[in-house]
Amino acid sequence: MFKKIFLPLIMLLILLIPNQVNADEINKFDTALGNNIVVDYNINGSSLIGGNDVIISSSIDGASLIGANNLTYNASSEYALILANNISFTGSAKDAFMFANTVNINANSKITRDIIIYANTVN
Repeated sequence: MFKKIFLPLIMLLILLIPNQVNADEINKFDTALGNNIVVDYNINGSSLIGGNDVIISSSIDGASLIGANNLTYNASSEYALILANNISFTGSAKDAFMFANTVNINANSKITRDIIIYANTVN
């Protein structure tokens, strides 16, 4: 009985601990999950980023999987899979897959190979 109740509760509490990163550079797989996420440090590897309001303004040297309600993407990445309600894309990526309700792509954005967008509105 103890294992059925308290083990899932302990695992849930571990997941709710905030992920604070105070670094200029991460040299491995990185995760940033929470309500309001700001990624302003370079990642030399792949990343998983998720939250309600997400701002990414760094370099991701690998594949990135991003899920958010509101995403401001001012980063450079090799490959990006973005799932969001609203995307403001001002960064650069080799390949990008975007699934969103609204996608705003800045004129200064750089997609060096392919971009695939599934969205209701693209500006």
